[in-house]
Amino acid sequence: MGNRDVADFIEGARNFYRFFDVKPKENVLLIPTAEFVETDPLSLDALKKAGKEIGAEVVICIISGERKDILEDPPLPVTQAIYASDLFLGMGVKASNPITGHCKTALLSRWDYGVKQADITGGAYVLASDWARFPPEVILAIARVVTRALSNSRTLTITSSNGTHLTLKYDPNLAGGSISLPILQHGHALRGTRATFPLGVIHLDTEEETEGLIVLDAVEGTAGTMAEPMRWTVKQNRVVQIDGGAEAQHLRAALEKVENANYIEKIDFGLNPKARLLEGLIHPRHGEADRHSGVLKIALGDRPGGVSSPFHHNGEVLWPTVEVNGQRIIENGKLRALNDPEVIETASRFGNPAVLLQEVS
Repeated sequence: MGNRDVADFIEGARNFYRFFDVKPKENVLLIPTAEFVETDPLSLDALKKAGKEIGAEVVICIISGERKDILEDPPLPVTQAIYASDLFLGMGVKASNPITGHCKTALLSRWDYGVKQADITGGAYVLASDWARFPPEVILAIARVVTRALSNSRTLTITSSNGTHLTLKYDPNLAGGSISLPILQHGHALRGTRATFPLGVIHLDTEEETEGLIVLDAVEGTAGTMAEPMRWTVKQNRVVQIDGGAEAQHLRAALEKVENANYIEKIDFGLNPKARLLEGLIHPRHGEADRHSGVLKIALGDRPGGVSSPFHHNGEVLWPTVEVNGQRIIENGKLRALNDPEVIETASRFGNPAVLLQEVS
């Protein structure tokens, strides 16, 4: 952590509260693991300070033990505190939300009580990073431009210089993920929703007609790019053949053991020009790299509410070309929305747009 202090984290914390639309006198519940408290206390300090600036009530509840599985509920006092909050945030080092995740308490808090659920991805110190300090308003402007292009079709094509050629079918009304259509309309997270911060990705649920070839440059669990790209042959939205080097061999073995592991759950488009690409790939989960503007992530396995599987695995095409209705929204890894007048105008409210929208590598 070096010589950092809370001032390095405060802008990221303010962005977090702006996106989640926290108001004076609202109750914010932070639920870090003991490991997070020990590793990254300045993030907690920044969230407390930024919450105080708003006039919100910020309470911290530290969890010392690990859950046995992702569906396990937290202790009863924590459950009651979640129900009474306006926004709660689970915080971990190795996983973005090791406390609440998809447990019944989290679901009921959103569905029955209208509580907002937040995750922070990227590991320790992420609030001090450039991609967390990038204004959420600008990310939402970028997402609006991309979503408008996607809304005019149900089919897109993905190609790349190393051989990707995938025809993807999707429902434009289901585009979004943490940046859903209602969030784009209102400009912030809504009551009863769950979202991940820092912002930087929009996703599409693929449909059964999706077919072609995906050539991956990187896969989750392997640092950096692979020595030999991995090739997925896709038929009816399922990966039916995997070719490549050692990583391909390991993935083939994993898929053989698990039902629905070869199902393509979704694809993500990275939107954040300040999310690091190459350095982000060093982290086993590739969270920051996935959010780099122009990166395409493909997820295999479980689709909540759709196809059930205990398996989940991600891979990335780092320099794709994505075309919808003859319009290229990504060209050789460059996200064209960064040059859109609406995005430039929004960015100008936060500084020099030429600097703010310049991509990092």
